[in-house]
Amino acid sequence: MKKILLLLSAVALLPQTAGAVETIYTNADIYTVEKEAPQAQAMAVSNGKIVAIGTQKEVAQRKTEQTRIVDLQGRFVMPGFVSSHIHPGVAALMGTGVQLVGVNDKQEILNTLRDYDTAHPGNEPILGFGWSPSVFGAEGPTAAFLDQAVKTRPVFLVASDAHSGWVNTAGLEFLGIAKDTPDPVPGVHYYKRDAGGNPTGWLVEASAFWPALGKMGLGSTERFIQAYQGFLPTLSSIGITTVLDAGVPIIEKPAFDALLALEKRGELPVRYYASHFLVTQKDAASAKEDFLNLRETYNTGRVKMYAMKISNDGTIEASTAALIDPYHTPQDDGHAHYGNVLFSEDELYALIKPLDDADIPIMIHAIGDRTSHEAINVLARIERENPNGAARHSITHLQLMKDGDAERMREAGIIAQISPPWAQDANLSLATWKTLLGEERSVKLMRFKDMFDAGVTVSMGSDFPASGVGFLESSPLYGIDVGMTRKLTGQPDSIVLPSAEQRLDLEQLIWGYTMGSAYQLAAENEIGSLKAGKNADFIVLSHNPFELEPEQIHTINVLQTVVGGKTVFEH
Repeated sequence: MKKILLLLSAVALLPQTAGAVETIYTNADIYTVEKEAPQAQAMAVSNGKIVAIGTQKEVAQRKTEQTRIVDLQGRFVMPGFVSSHIHPGVAALMGTGVQLVGVNDKQEILNTLRDYDTAHPGNEPILGFGWSPSVFGAEGPTAAFLDQAVKTRPVFLVASDAHSGWVNTAGLEFLGIAKDTPDPVPGVHYYKRDAGGNPTGWLVEASAFWPALGKMGLGSTERFIQAYQGFLPTLSSIGITTVLDAGVPIIEKPAFDALLALEKRGELPVRYYASHFLVTQKDAASAKEDFLNLRETYNTGRVKMYAMKISNDGTIEASTAALIDPYHTPQDDGHAHYGNVLFSEDELYALIKPLDDADIPIMIHAIGDRTSHEAINVLARIERENPNGAARHSITHLQLMKDGDAERMREAGIIAQISPPWAQDANLSLATWKTLLGEERSVKLMRFKDMFDAGVTVSMGSDFPASGVGFLESSPLYGIDVGMTRKLTGQPDSIVLPSAEQRLDLEQLIWGYTMGSAYQLAAENEIGSLKAGKNADFIVLSHNPFELEPEQIHTINVLQTVVGGKTVFEH
């Protein structure tokens, strides 16, 4: 790919702030993500801020006897990645159990569980993550199947999309889920049942399975501290400097308490924007009060309670995404199945309006076209009623959209939060989508370029661990690769996920993972690009992505990650 021309003369237009300089990074190939001055050679940093950026000669003028000089030897430098949708709390916790990501063979799932049970003897519940709903089809997995591997102790496994749980018979008994147990939200969040009404072991959607974590004692502050200590440094290793945690359902207090404890110890390597996850309908009445209380408690130097997350439908794979036209697979009773939303359009408006009045940003999970269409209706109405509101609202995923809705998002100022790693045929996805949606709709999923073409502000994140692929495959560099190719990373001969016309270019993807996400967080004046006055959050890469073919970008290594002028990772 042709390298961007250096526009060093324009860099001099960047404002230069006065004061002593602690560190000068020189001899670098800096991509600033600033349109007026995209390239630079050197950067001066003091007190966690960029104080000068431009040519080596310009920045060298800021050197004093005390200035530390770092020669980057021509390496490519860019802003740190801002992941606008990720679940570090969930990922950290799930990383402590049995891992099933990429295990798409039923017998291998059983073997993996048996091995884990043998290696971790005892009576405490087994926690796991990563099984793919696509492996089991519309009927889903069963407790009886799990019993073949582990029968005497509870097993609790979260799906790869984090929208359903799977337990064995001992798990059902431990949780008290039986034939006469009512579904949390009938038809939306429920316990899958057999013909006799008995729960099968598949717990579908958030309020059907997230409460189980608390009941099993898996979400203490101490456990979160240990889990974060293992997981958060890995974010630095893939170049992420800021995250928006899209929710730790049910057990968010111990998760957030753990973050404050780590920050106090100086062990929080990322800027952490948190969200309050609204799990059930009954939580709506106290949503505003609950959020404001959380924001008062969790609002420190690097931890900020920022947004309200509303998961208003499920997934296509579990047939819980809400569609305008029915699924191709009918319900058990033979009737057409459309999926459903957690909140109707009127209920969604009643929920969001007082939050918007309080300038609380809303992030709405919408997979199906009905869900996104109704969410746009609500947010557009609210924007008309409060055109000067400060809150920046977003709709996340947008896997299937109604034609014309991207333009409506632009008009209403709604941010499109997307996950580029989803745009590949991982975990038998395309075959599953064709079965459930039919050919016509399955080739119109994840129309990312349409969003850019419509002028929508686009932010990007992986949704890990609900991304359907492993941690590294969910990283921004892998996401950029997939966003440009719509192929499986490292498999250049794999199919291009339809439609090929929806592939993005490198500039669009880098912008989405930096300035687009910073804009969603109302932090574009602090992070997202390299400019004098902004935080010194940047990464050093092994190769210049503009000099590689799209299929090679995932092979780039992050050599150094700097947050607030301090190195938090070095290869």
